[in-house]
Amino acid sequence: MTEAAGKTGPVRGWAARSRGERVRLVLAAIIGGLTVAFALLNLESVQVNWIFGTAQSPLILVILISLLIGSALGFALGRRSGRSAQRSASRSSDGHG
Repeated sequence: MTEAAGKTGPVRGWAARSRGERVRLVLAAIIGGLTVAFALLNLESVQVNWIFGTAQSPLILVILISLLIGSALGFALGRRSGRSAQRSASRSSDGHG
């Protein structure tokens, strides 16, 4: 069996990666580890007054829902303001602004 036959797919070794790729992988591993630690430290239930009622929920769930809502709003508002700026720029380049 040849050396290449034992390898599966385009998986590259650590040394074959560029310095930037290695830095990104290390940072991703660190952030992933911190995220897991954060989640494990915030498992206790808390009383939450949701819009539709009050319930006991794990704190990490409350944090994740808040993160998702904030990200969705930021994304939507960012796209909206980006579109306004693009329209404004096209008007001023036409000489109508």
